[in-house]
Amino acid sequence: MQLIMRTRFFVVAMAAVAFFTLVEASGQGGSTQSASATETACSDTDANCASWARTGECSKNPGFMHTQCARSCGTCGSGSGDMGMHANAAAAEAWELENLEEPYKDSVIRDVDMTLLERLAERRGEWNPLIVWFFAPWCKQSKLIRPALEEAARLAPPNVHFARLNTVLYPEAKELYGVYSYPSFKVFRGARQRWVAVPRNRSVDVLLRIANEEAGGSFAHIDSAAEMRALLSLKQEGVSGSGEVFVIAHLDPAAIACGEASRAAAEDDTIPSPASHSDPDSPTASGTSCAAHAAFRRLAASCSVLMSPMSFYAISNASLLAAAGLPPVPLNHVAVVKLFQELAHARTEDKQVPRLSVLPLLKHDRDTNQQSDHTDLPTSSDNDAEEREQCAWLRSHRVPLLVDFKVDPSWAKRASYFDFMRMHALVFVRPSQEETAQTVSDAVAAFPRGSVLVVRVVVADLDSGNGGMAKRFGVSNLFEMPRLVFLDQTLSNDVNRQRPYKGQITREGVQDFLVEAGLQMQDGENGARQAVKEPAAAKEEL
Repeated sequence: MQLIMRTRFFVVAMAAVAFFTLVEASGQGGSTQSASATETACSDTDANCASWARTGECSKNPGFMHTQCARSCGTCGSGSGDMGMHANAAAAEAWELENLEEPYKDSVIRDVDMTLLERLAERRGEWNPLIVWFFAPWCKQSKLIRPALEEAARLAPPNVHFARLNTVLYPEAKELYGVYSYPSFKVFRGARQRWVAVPRNRSVDVLLRIANEEAGGSFAHIDSAAEMRALLSLKQEGVSGSGEVFVIAHLDPAAIACGEASRAAAEDDTIPSPASHSDPDSPTASGTSCAAHAAFRRLAASCSVLMSPMSFYAISNASLLAAAGLPPVPLNHVAVVKLFQELAHARTEDKQVPRLSVLPLLKHDRDTNQQSDHTDLPTSSDNDAEEREQCAWLRSHRVPLLVDFKVDPSWAKRASYFDFMRMHALVFVRPSQEETAQTVSDAVAAFPRGSVLVVRVVVADLDSGNGGMAKRFGVSNLFEMPRLVFLDQTLSNDVNRQRPYKGQITREGVQDFLVEAGLQMQDGENGARQAVKEPAAAKEEL
C-alpha cells in the first residue's frame, strides 16, 4: 500500500514539474520573441550609420538619422520608458566604444610611424602643413576628440594634411617630440615643427578654424587697425596662457611677393631636386626684405612653448601699431607684445600693458635703402643658428619675471614645460613676507632673461592651500619661511633636482649661489657687482 502511494505521489510530482517547465518555457519563448522584436526595431538601416553618427549627423540631420540609424544615434525606443532612457545613456557614453587602434573607413587622417612622419613632413614642405595628432589608445580625451577631428580633417583646405601617431606603439616619440599629455598636436612644415594650441571646446568648427589658419602660412597678416586692436584683447577660452603675448613683425610690403613666389615654387614642385632648385628666399636673389620675410616665416613655423601659446602676425603698415596705442617696431624687426602685467614690486616699465620687446630679424641689419649690396647679409648656413637664437629670445620674453602661484596656479604645470630654462626658484613666504620674492627676482635679473623663473608661493597655513606644497620642499613650520629652493632643470627626472638656498635671502647672496651653480651673468653685470662688493668688503675689513 505504501509503495502504491509513493508511486502515485511521484507521478503527480513529475506531472507538476512538467507543467511548470512548460509554462516557464513558454514564458522564455515570449521573452525571446519580445527581445528579438525589440532588436529588430532597434537597428540601423545603412552600413554607414555608425560613421555618420560619429561625425555628428544625429544632431545635424535628426529627421533621417533618428529613425534610419536609431541604434547608432541611441534613439531606440525613444518615448517608451526605460528602453529609451537606457539607449540614450548608452549613446552618451559612446566614446567608450571608440577603438583608436582601428582607422575609420575612408579616413583622411593617415597612420604614421616615426620614419613615415619624418618623410611626410619633409615631403609636404613649408606651404603644405602636416598636422600630427599624438594619442594613446586608452586616453578618454583622445577618444572624445576623434569624431570631430575626423570631420574637420575631411573639410580642411586641400593643402593641409593630417596624420596620427600612437605613442604606445612608438614610445620614443614622446621624448623626441616632447609629448607629455593627450591629445597633443603639432604642425610640421618641412623640418620645422611647433605646438598647436587646441582649446577644451574641441568641436568641428574650432578644429576647422585651426586648419584654415595653418593653410595660409606660418603667420597671419594684419591689414587694419581694428584687427590690431582686437589682438590686444584676444583670449581664447579654454587655452592656458592665451591672451598673454603675441609676436608681430614689421615687414616691407614688397616682401609679400617673396612669400608668394616661395609658395608658387612649392606648388609647382613639392620635392625639388637640389641641382635644379633656385631658392627664392636666398638673400642674394631677393634682397634684405625678402630675407627678413623668410626669416620670420621660419621662426613662426618652429618657435613655440607647450601650454604657453605664441601667435605670429605681420604688418606692412607701421601706422597700425600707433592706431592701437603701441610703440613703433622698426622695419624688418620682430617684437613680443606683452599683455600681462608684472607683479606689484616690478619696475615701472614692466607694469605697462601692452609693452614691447624688439629684436632685428636679420643679425646684419642695416639701412634698407641700400638693398642692392648684399655682401653682409647672412648666408643659408647662418639661418638655423640665427633662428635658434631668435626663438630662445622670444621664449625668454614669453615668461613673466615673477610668477605668483596664488594668482595663477596653472603656472606650476606650465613651468614644467619650459625646457629652455636652467632653474626654477620657488620662494615660500608668509603673507607678510611677499617682498622677499622681489629680492630674488631682482637678483635673477642680472642673468640672461629666461634662465631662471621665480615663483612666489604664499603660505598662510601648512594644513591647507599651498601648505602641502611647502611641506614637500622642506617647510615644517611657518617660522621656517621665507624659504628659497631652486629646481635644477638640467637634471633628469629620476634624481633630486632640489638645490636649497641657505642663509639670509639677499640680492648678492642669490647671485653668488647661481654663479656657483654654473650660471653666467649678463655682460657688465658681474663687473658692476664686484664694484659694489669691493667697497663693502673693505669696510668690513676696517
